[in-house]
Amino acid sequence: MQILEATELGGVRSAVWLFRHPVTPLSFELYPMVHMGEASFFRAVEERLRRCQLVVEEGVRGGDAAAGVSLTAYRVVSFPPRLRLVPQHIDPAALGIPTINPDLSRAEFDERWREVPWRQRATRAAMTAVGSVGLQFVATRRWLAQFLAMNDLPESEEILEVDPDDAIENLIMDQRDRRLLAALSDIHAQRAAEPIQVGVLYGAAHMRAVIHKLWALGYRPAEGTWLTVFTIDD
Repeated sequence: MQILEATELGGVRSAVWLFRHPVTPLSFELYPMVHMGEASFFRAVEERLRRCQLVVEEGVRGGDAAAGVSLTAYRVVSFPPRLRLVPQHIDPAALGIPTINPDLSRAEFDERWREVPWRQRATRAAMTAVGSVGLQFVATRRWLAQFLAMNDLPESEEILEVDPDDAIENLIMDQRDRRLLAALSDIHAQRAAEPIQVGVLYGAAHMRAVIHKLWALGYRPAEGTWLTVFTIDD
């Protein structure tokens, strides 16, 4: 299954998938997010979210207001204004939609960040700094697009690049995925008999785990819609 597509004609597009169960009326709609995009992309996501009765959303709780090194060291580096991309700012609660945030709290993230070997923390901080400088001078939309295509199964080169000892990857992805998947299991167990649609608003990289979990719970993709994250016009 495609999660993100990057083509010269269509630009970068996110595949919004609706998953239904053959027996129960509960459904899940997946919103693979790219955290920087055209404003129209985020408006389109907000509009679709209004059809949901519950949203499971990503976000280290308590982190945005006072983000320190533990949070900023792993986040996407800043993008120059010339790319005309804006950061994700979607608040389902402000839209009147009940939300669940199963993510780590700021305190939990800080504690687990301190457990990451210092060499890995220093390397990640240095990479972030260098990447930020490079983006300011050389990045184009076309250059960014080449890194964003993603399917539900990793490509062979991705598998080869996996480092089982990467504590930062374990913290950013694996530990947070476990929280997310547990929340989806709880929703299925407690509300499967309700005819509601649950939106899953998480970064695209987390959607592989979500798709496999929903499949294990008996849900299958019923329909998909492409939303344009950004076009390639440079």
